[in-house]
Amino acid sequence: MTERQLGSAERAGELLAGLEDADAPSLDDPMLEAVFALVRDTQTIIRTANQRLADGNHAAAERLCREALRLDAGTCDAHLNLGVLHGLADRNHEAATAVQRAIEIDPARADAYALLTIAYLKTGRAEEGLRQLERALQLDPDHPRALDILRSLGGVLTDEH
Repeated sequence: MTERQLGSAERAGELLAGLEDADAPSLDDPMLEAVFALVRDTQTIIRTANQRLADGNHAAAERLCREALRLDAGTCDAHLNLGVLHGLADRNHEAATAVQRAIEIDPARADAYALLTIAYLKTGRAEEGLRQLERALQLDPDHPRALDILRSLGGVLTDEH
């Protein structure tokens, strides 16, 4: 907890990882319980949400993403996951909004622009979608999802895009 308070989240994470593997006695220890509660940070929640998403448990994944955002509204991956979940539920306007928020937080994520491309295409905003696809490919010319989208569109962006 001290490492976190001092701003050393990485060191705190290392120490927590060591504690998870430690063979701790099974005594009631409020301080130890408080330390283990720190494991429920946003990145741990996002990893769990990703697993629930992969397992097809979309409701649990969405709850976890919302919990991560409750803890830290600037969690880019939580917004991206919500975008994916909204897209899977064919709520593409909501998907676009979630992904746009993720891009505001981290504008260097090619995966976010690829997801936004899909949301825009599904909501009839093809021109905007093509601009997002172009941005994704500028950031990462080998991005798999962006390349799949490009192939599905005939494999060529126009000179305008």
